[in-house]
Amino acid sequence: MNKNEKYEEPGVHMFFHKQTKEVEQVEKFVRSLSITIPAKYEDEIYKLYPTDIYYIETIDRRTYLYTASRVYESSENLLSLEKLLEAAGFIRVRKNCIINKYKLRSMMISKNSHIEAVLGNDEHIVVTRSYIAGIKEAFAR
Repeated sequence: MNKNEKYEEPGVHMFFHKQTKEVEQVEKFVRSLSITIPAKYEDEIYKLYPTDIYYIETIDRRTYLYTASRVYESSENLLSLEKLLEAAGFIRVRKNCIINKYKLRSMMISKNSHIEAVLGNDEHIVVTRSYIAGIKEAFAR
């Protein structure tokens, strides 16, 4: 880290001996930080950063983005947002839902033997069986 008043915007420099899978992942993640997603709240359009989004779900063909305090609507479909946000740490947990793995606080088994992802905003998201391995891997990292 190097603070310098001459820079108006933050920047990242990477130095590496060999291009590896890990280096590529870091590069994709850093690039994903500059992504913004246009989303509607009431009658206004906002630009949301991936780091502000806890999870995204589709209900009745409408896509909703959940932050700590608001629910926004996006005109994008879930699949396109999943592809766009994969490098930012978003993973699928249900057919209609992706979560930000960096907002994942814990996992628990509910009373009916389902696994739930507990996010930093205390939201509980049910993980369907076909996506359990992916979320366990994400939680372990």
